[in-house]
Formats: sequence, C-alpha cells, structure tokens
Amino acid sequence: MEMEKPALLPNIKLLADGVPAAVRERGIAQNREHRLHLFLDGLLANIRLHAHPLGAPGSMLVSVPPAEGEHGGMFRLIIGDSGTPFNPLEHPLAPDLSAAIEDRQPGGIGILLARRMAGALSCRRVPGGEGAPAGNEPRLSFAHDAAPGDEALKPVLKDGLDVGSV
Repeated sequence: MEMEKPALLPNIKLLADGVPAAVRERGIAQNREHRLHLFLDGLLANIRLHAHPLGAPGSMLVSVPPAEGEHGGMFRLIIGDSGTPFNPLEHPLAPDLSAAIEDRQPGGIGILLARRMAGALSCRRVPGGEGAPAGNEPRLSFAHDAAPGDEALKPVLKDGLDVGSV
C-alpha cells in the first residue's frame, strides 16, 4: 500500500485511513489498529504543520511496503513529505515529562512517542530527481503484537488520558 496526497489538512484522514487494512494484511492484531491510526494521524498533522508551514505546497506519503523481507513479526511504515528538511532524530529537545502539561515547552513529544512505540526508527532526506521533489522519509517498524499504545505511552500521556481505553 502506498498513497501520496497534497499536504492539506483533509488529506491527513485519507492517508491515515488507508493504513489499518494494509497492516491487517501483515497480521497486526485488530485491537492495535486504532492506536496505529491515532499515531499516524499525529505524525501527519506534525508534517502538515511543520514541513509545509503557512500553506506551502507539497505532498505527504504513507507506505506500508510489501511483507517480503520482514523479519521477526515486524511490519514497516514509511511516512514521507516534500517539505522543509528536518530529521527529528537529530532534534536535541527532550520534553520535560515531569512538568505539568500547561508548563511544558512545545516540541519533542511526537519523536518521543515514535521512539517509544516503534521497534526501529530511522529518518533520511531523500534527494529529488526526475521531477520529484526532495523530501523527508521517516521509517518505522512495529511488531505485529506491539503496535502503538501499551505501557510505552503512559509516561507521556499521564495527564488525564487513559491510554488503555484508546
């Protein structure tokens, strides 16, 4: 499954909605699909907000590559954008999770969640060519039985959200 859309707010839902069926084919537990969808929705919203500021044109891509070559019960999720160069793995900001939510500085929660939920995480800048723009390409791998959610989220979302019911 691969889908690319213009980096517009309504397309976040369209891109995120295509993933659950694709990962279900890879054997993910059905009760994990909703959490994966919420996680992807958040990542795409960050791309829309930060990679394409002030309505700058561009695109967002979501891909769940074919299962061949996957090892150890993992599936891969690739999220791409044609926006401002940014590697979140190089971002020095580590959010202060001990502070009250109203006292926290913005930034860092998305990459913290990605690091805690994905079995493997990488990000690269893809060079443009043949009419295609350069872009950012985070790659995440998830175990079929450990998609976003579970205990990894509780320290991050402890301020009133019962992750177990999400």
